[in-house]
Amino acid sequence: MRKRIIPALALASLGLVACGGGGGSSTSTGTLVFSEIMYQGAGTDSLEFLELRNDADSTIPLAGLAITGAVAYQFGADAPTLKPGAMIVITNLTEDFATRFPGVLAYGPYTGHLSNSGEKLQVTTIDSTVVAECEYGVGASWPAMAAGGGYSLVYTGLDQTKGDSWSASLVAGGNPGAKDKVAPAMVVQINEVVPVGSTGGAWIELANTSSKAVDVSGWLLTDSIGDPNAYSIPAGTSVPAHGFVVLSESAWSASTLAPALTGGDLYLIRTESGVASGSSNTMRFLSMADGSSAGLAIMSDGTVETSNFSTPTPGAANGSATVGPLVVSEMMYNPDSNNVEYMELTNISADTLKLADGSDVSFVYKVEGVGFSFPTGATLAPNSKVVLIRADDIDTASFRTKYSVPSSVAIYAYPDKLSNSGERVEVKRPFQAVLVGAVPQYVMTWSDIVDYTDVAPWPLKADGDGQALYRKDNGVAGSDPSNWSSNAPTPGQ
Repeated sequence: MRKRIIPALALASLGLVACGGGGGSSTSTGTLVFSEIMYQGAGTDSLEFLELRNDADSTIPLAGLAITGAVAYQFGADAPTLKPGAMIVITNLTEDFATRFPGVLAYGPYTGHLSNSGEKLQVTTIDSTVVAECEYGVGASWPAMAAGGGYSLVYTGLDQTKGDSWSASLVAGGNPGAKDKVAPAMVVQINEVVPVGSTGGAWIELANTSSKAVDVSGWLLTDSIGDPNAYSIPAGTSVPAHGFVVLSESAWSASTLAPALTGGDLYLIRTESGVASGSSNTMRFLSMADGSSAGLAIMSDGTVETSNFSTPTPGAANGSATVGPLVVSEMMYNPDSNNVEYMELTNISADTLKLADGSDVSFVYKVEGVGFSFPTGATLAPNSKVVLIRADDIDTASFRTKYSVPSSVAIYAYPDKLSNSGERVEVKRPFQAVLVGAVPQYVMTWSDIVDYTDVAPWPLKADGDGQALYRKDNGVAGSDPSNWSSNAPTPGQ
């Protein structure tokens, strides 16, 4: 649960204005913000720092405030008052910081360590009232070079919990205590991959989203940030405007680059004068069948989703995302007072699905976003439905009665809660067994992805007005807002 955010009117008397966090959005106007975060240096470098900036129109006194979370720091009575636009830096290693950034004042040391996998940070008053908050993360939407590449996270505006509100620093080590310089946005991106071991050979496709050709000579492709043997794209390689370049396995076989059929991460890193920069592009893909590919699928609203494709398209635009066999077909994510939260899933295949195998704990369908795994022995007949409800809202018998759910439709409870402002829900299925040591375990692939929001073009009547999201075509991508409408809830029917 989020701690209470103090109202802006009350904060005015303190010279403070609340910074957004959690599931909401916030702008930098009139806030105390976390403006730069160095949470993971390159290699064994353990230096960390946090930078706070006053984006308010008036001064902000720091005395008595505290940074809380996995790290802790208490501002003393002699702490400065920040003028509008001013910054303050707090570090875990004051002596190392002074050596690395001579002339830059840093407070500290703070206790604890910033998580390399992301976490929530807060600035609070003595009574634990939150006056600034952010939640950084790692993964495809977050700047990859901040996750062990030696670059800092730099806040660029809007929601501090979203990866697209942050950039990597322009230079390695970051730029604490000064106007932030951010790495330029990547207009060339990894667009499609066929992994090593695929019939016909592996390849990686780059796409240029801009109207000008981009020289990618010397840029790096790797599946591990900081890898000294990453593949360096040959001199003279240019990606044409709105075009593609396909790099075959034979070109990068001497490097450690080896995207696997079982899934993994790929990074495209821009270089400047032969040196890696903070600009990068990431693709995370899951396990796939031989003869298929993973890549970016463009939704009707212009957003992109990583998915698997049954038919690779080297040198051309990607096809339609592979969907199923288990998909989200209906969802009540923000119920009014007369309804409760739920998800309906449908088996769109012609086969009975084994959703969890008691003899192999790694064989289980999962719904990420609500923390649910199907129980042992669960199955689902062809073209049949199953309903998931939130455990804290209602019991299964009461839910069945309330919505007239047929007795043939199973109802299960999940522990977490769907966000009222949008969330990424991933249905994952066990795909193929691989040896982990001497024990075979199933790796997962996507069955469905629904990355919904509470703003247009998503149906607004589903946002607290008593209506549910209805999927129009279960065979079309679940993250495409044009594939959803809203209507009265009918779970399991």
